This record gives sequence, C-alpha cells and structure tokens, in this order.
Amino acid sequence: MPGDLVAYAMIRTLINAFHASATSIAWTLMLISGSSVEEALFEEAAAVGPEFDFRNFGSASKLRTALTESLRLYRPAWMQGRHVRTTHIVAEMNIPQGSAVMVCAYSLHRNAKYWNRPGEFLPERFNERSTYDARCYLPFGGGHHLPRIWTVNSNLKLILAYMIWRFRFTVHGIACKPRGLIGLRLHPGLWLKLRPRQ
Repeated sequence: MPGDLVAYAMIRTLINAFHASATSIAWTLMLISGSSVEEALFEEAAAVGPEFDFRNFGSASKLRTALTESLRLYRPAWMQGRHVRTTHIVAEMNIPQGSAVMVCAYSLHRNAKYWNRPGEFLPERFNERSTYDARCYLPFGGGHHLPRIWTVNSNLKLILAYMIWRFRFTVHGIACKPRGLIGLRLHPGLWLKLRPRQ
C-alpha cells in the first residue's frame, strides 16, 4: 500500500475515533445535565478520583449504565451498511448473496417492540439484573469486531468520570435534536455551561 494511502487511512481512523467519542460524550452530557443521574455519577467518580485510571473503574456501574443507555439513544453512527454473505429471506423478501443492506440502529434502539419506554433515558435498564435482546443493541454494529466495545467504553467512562468529577453541566440555549449525517450530530450544537465543583 503506498505511503500516502497509509497516511490517509491513519488520519481517517483518528478523526473517526475522535468524532465518535466526542459525539458520545456530548450526547451523554446533554442527557444527564442537571439530573439526579449526574449527581450519582459524580459520587461514583469522586470515590475513584483524583487518581483516574482504567483499573479503578471495574465496578463503576453507574457510569457504565449511563454510557450504555446514551449509546442506545444516540449511537454515533446511526446507520450501518453490510454486504450479505449468503442469500436470506427477511419478511418474505429475498435478499441475494452480495446485496448491500442498510441497518438503521437508531430505529432499532427506539423500537417499542424491544425496549420498554424506548424514548426515555433510563440507565437502570442496563444494570446487572436487566435482560434485553443483545441483537437489538448495536452501539458499534455486530460481529467479530465487538471486543473494541470494551476499549471504547473504557475510554468513554474515564473521560466522562473526569469531566463530571471536575464540573457541573447545564445545557445552555436551544435543546439539541439528532441530525443524521454520516454520524448522529447534535443539532444545532450543544452549548453547555460548566461550573467547577471544587
């Protein structure tokens, strides 16, 4: 592979990683801003801080459930494309091998057939005792690449914990709505007022 293609691939990977992480954190901050969830997350982060480290967050269940629920409601990549490996019949429609299909995870994550009160931010739906159909939760797609979920969630948890430990957040201005471009952006943009906690 020529050097300029390698450089291009590396830059795109870094941009995509930044965009997905930044968007996920922004949606989560919007959802928790000024709520009892924000204070519960602060208490959990304060129990660990100021020594924030991946090893300290194994039992950070409130951070995990808040991020998991935020990713359900506002998955950074709201649509995903796949090529069909073998012919399938779905809802009496023949989908031949090699066909390109699009999956709208945004709709799947908000489908009342699979989720109770699907439009609400309910982090407790992902606690240890909850049950849900894992095929209906696709924050990063599905398939053999899913071990990266642990890495992404660990990074997001660490960033969110540090931000909440340092600041209180208030949404300032117009409420955001999702705008589906390549990624699920906050429209017209998220304006937060930050107040130091200490």
